[in-house]
Amino acid sequence: MIKIAILTVSDSCAQGQREDISGQEIKTMLD
Repeated sequence: MIKIAILTVSDSCAQGQREDISGQEIKTMLD
């Protein structure tokens, strides 16, 4: 799941959209 989350964040950052939201989701998943 962590790898998928990282890919999701990378894709979001690449598009320049919802970076903050993706970051929060990552932190939640890691917690």
